[in-house]
Amino acid sequence: MILFSFLVIAITLFCVPSSARGRIYSPLCICMGLILYLYEELAGGCSNVCDIYQHPAISSCVPLTAIIIYLYWHPRKNKDLTDVPGHLYVAIPAMLFTLGCISGHRVELTGRWLEGLTLGCAEMYSIIYLMALYCLFYHAIKEAYTLFGTSFQNKSQRDANCKGGKLLQKYLSLLQTHPFRVSFFTLLAIYAPLAIISYPGLFKWDLDQQILQAFPELQAGLSSYTVGHQIDSDVYLCNHHPIAHTMLVHCCIRIGLCLLHNGNIGVYLFTLLQFASILCAIAYAMQVAVNKACVPSRVCACLLAFMALFPRVQSFVFLITKDVPYAAALLTFIAAGYTLAVRPGNWKHEKKALCLFIISAVATISFRNEGIYVITPFLLLCACFLKNIRKSACAALIVIFFSTFIKNASLEYYHVNPGSIRETLCLPLQQTARYVVTYPAEVTEEEKRAINQVIPYEEIAHKYNIDSADPIKDSWREHQVSAQDTKDYLRAWFHMFAKHPLCYIEATFINHYLTFYPGRKITTCPDAYESVHCMDLISQKTRMAGFEFHHPPVLLKQLQRYIMIREKVYGCISILASAAIYTWIAIFLIAYFIWKRNPTALAFLTLPGCVTVICILGPLNADYGRYIFPLILTEPFLVLYLKQIPNTPKTK
Repeated sequence: MILFSFLVIAITLFCVPSSARGRIYSPLCICMGLILYLYEELAGGCSNVCDIYQHPAISSCVPLTAIIIYLYWHPRKNKDLTDVPGHLYVAIPAMLFTLGCISGHRVELTGRWLEGLTLGCAEMYSIIYLMALYCLFYHAIKEAYTLFGTSFQNKSQRDANCKGGKLLQKYLSLLQTHPFRVSFFTLLAIYAPLAIISYPGLFKWDLDQQILQAFPELQAGLSSYTVGHQIDSDVYLCNHHPIAHTMLVHCCIRIGLCLLHNGNIGVYLFTLLQFASILCAIAYAMQVAVNKACVPSRVCACLLAFMALFPRVQSFVFLITKDVPYAAALLTFIAAGYTLAVRPGNWKHEKKALCLFIISAVATISFRNEGIYVITPFLLLCACFLKNIRKSACAALIVIFFSTFIKNASLEYYHVNPGSIRETLCLPLQQTARYVVTYPAEVTEEEKRAINQVIPYEEIAHKYNIDSADPIKDSWREHQVSAQDTKDYLRAWFHMFAKHPLCYIEATFINHYLTFYPGRKITTCPDAYESVHCMDLISQKTRMAGFEFHHPPVLLKQLQRYIMIREKVYGCISILASAAIYTWIAIFLIAYFIWKRNPTALAFLTLPGCVTVICILGPLNADYGRYIFPLILTEPFLVLYLKQIPNTPKTK
């Protein structure tokens, strides 16, 4: 089936774009594919009209149908894309996207990918769907490249010709003149009611361990992950979660307890600080978009409306988790980096941007342990190949080196317990579990012994979950595994990979297929019920110290009602909450700027690329919302920045 699909793509690759046959063949394949897509998706079970309205299949078919009509009746020619190199930069992303959709669709329906493939009726449907998507997205990507290259050409004329009411014109004029202040206060006005009814903030799992480990008198509520295996018997702090985030939450709670003897006040203080950091980051990014990227004011207003009204942004602003300040720091880092990149040789005149660039880099690695693997590749590329931003990147690398050294020395001095290596080995453990379940007879005794030294071999088949590596990861023999045991396991892991490499690839794709497939499942959103449950569990433990957390009943009722109404209204555009949308936007931009040979833009695209890779190396699928929140927040601004980024040649 796979080989036949590649054959179909290869034929379509060279037949559709230029021949007259494509004018008939493309719409026919697209319509057949959409019909099959809707049938397969809605056959999964929608009990009523409201469910169908909110189904991602419907919300994705609306823009797909609009694209079909636009492309078929308003074809646009781009001479640069008619030659073979330009054709390939469109065809290859379209081919990858179709394979991602077909593979993800199969995993979602059957729970399998490469296993058990036959050339049956279902596979023939998939082939038709593949051809339809390829035809559609070949032309869509080609059109998007053309629009991306020609939009915002004359910003002043576009702003001057803006039509609308006087109030809108006045607002756009203010946004153009004072982008930071207008953006900040617009978001503040829209978010203020939500900030009130979300009091004292939304709780989620793992927050209990962060709160409890900073209070020695509450050690009874800690998990066995820390208790009994500390470096110092009196220190329960653990760097499994970023210590900077844990201590900031603890300081805010202490302030609330000292001033008003109320834990809610302390947590709400942290929520407001997090809220302010998000507003400042978005406002600064908007200022850079207006002043440096020369984005038209109407486009900036639309982006501001997206940041203010999109539920996946709204929900996480008040969620107490490390990913929110991490995303704010990353957005500030991107905006400041762009400011420095568009001012070649004049970095001394951008001292404010340089300070924000360095401070946000330190904040990024402080609020997320994996943050250093996101920004370091970007800084190294800038230092080696980009002359415009080389000095700033070198300065940031030096500061990051010393801040990391000081952080590690401080953790060792204060006997803070390190995180577990099992977090790093999530993907290998999931691949091992898939191998053991699929090929149990081919696991040798030596491999069994090496696996059993790190996780119980007998429990693998029972605990394996295709969507999550957490059950296997949690069975890691904590504090019993030596460095030699880990080396033996990795050696066995590599030997099994050499025997069945496709099994490892399949385990990885099935665990993270939503990163590449915009299917039924979309990113989860924190809700009031989950927050109440988490608060109750934490309060049962914190009452020993004389404080607790709770949502006031009146505000909780309003919050629940608001979330319910918002999700119903939002159902028609739920496709925007799919992690795959942001993954493929980054892939399409990479292909575009490889075609344009723009190293500066490619360097900036390593940032969303590294965020995506870290998500794939993690334990959960891409429907886990907080992992993908940094992409939702930063990628819209990055697209606007890259549109106007200078085409800087490589240094010798």
